[in-house]
Amino acid sequence: MSGPFGLRDDDFWGDPFRTLDEVGDRLEREGFHGLVVDAPARVVLDGRRGLPLVGLHRVTFRDSRDQPAAEAVVVASRLEDGRVWAGLLQPPEPADDSAPPAEGGDEDPGEGTYTSNFSADLVEVLGVPRLPGTTLVCAVLLRGLASNQVRSAIVRSPADPVDPAVEALRAAEAEEERPERVDPEPGSPWPSYGAAAGAPEPPAAPGLTLAVPPRAPASGQVVLRGAWRLAARPRDLVRPRADGRPLDVKDPAATAVLPITLVLVGERVVGPYVIDLRVPSHDPAPPDGVVTGRFALDLMAARALRGRTRQRYHLYALSGDALAGPYALELT
Repeated sequence: MSGPFGLRDDDFWGDPFRTLDEVGDRLEREGFHGLVVDAPARVVLDGRRGLPLVGLHRVTFRDSRDQPAAEAVVVASRLEDGRVWAGLLQPPEPADDSAPPAEGGDEDPGEGTYTSNFSADLVEVLGVPRLPGTTLVCAVLLRGLASNQVRSAIVRSPADPVDPAVEALRAAEAEEERPERVDPEPGSPWPSYGAAAGAPEPPAAPGLTLAVPPRAPASGQVVLRGAWRLAARPRDLVRPRADGRPLDVKDPAATAVLPITLVLVGERVVGPYVIDLRVPSHDPAPPDGVVTGRFALDLMAARALRGRTRQRYHLYALSGDALAGPYALELT
């Protein structure tokens, strides 16, 4: 019971709001405003369905207009391969009497706090597969507000037989996995990777950092620059193929190719808009497996944003259990 809601794993299927009053009282004492989410640490494939996530949104009346709960977005990142899913959470309306007052134009809504709770099944909301031996890291994004991250490991039921031959085959396949090609491929002048990208320095600790223009015309270029320091999995490393032939990842200097996903949340048309990147590192392989890299690219060249609404966006970047943002971007 180490999660923020203090729940047992079984509670997420049977009584996910068992500790809601206790959690609400604690957050009130702490003066907390924001999003808190929780999920089972272990999802045992023992017949129960789904991948449950529960959460609480606590916001002042004055801020509630800028944080409409119906626009919350849930994101899930699979650690084994870096794949990211994102979609609208669509929480239910709160079933308590703490709802904010009706909108009254520019009138001050006064003092007070609005608290609502929500739950979701990530299989239904995002289509996340329940694959044994994988781990998901999840969070909820509400415009410029991000929740904590929670981690769920999906494990086979102890009652299921283990076939040593199948496990050996899976291990051999994992050993032969190779990174995907750099995407988008290097261009002139964008996309650009490495020192020539003009990006910020990689962060000192594992994570990501971005440089985003706060305002840009939707009809022009929006050059996003980023840098990262991340742990490379064996599958991310650029190694020769099993037959000894070199692996073409569209960047001859790349020593690793890592996945980074951009998620943009709009204020009028929420989206979310998802851009999957495969970015190269040119570092020699270090003993601890942590590598760095830089990139610069034109966001408007990405299919996910081309021709999109002129509005204010909140931009997040994810890779594995690293989450950066929000960064504000207004397309005019």
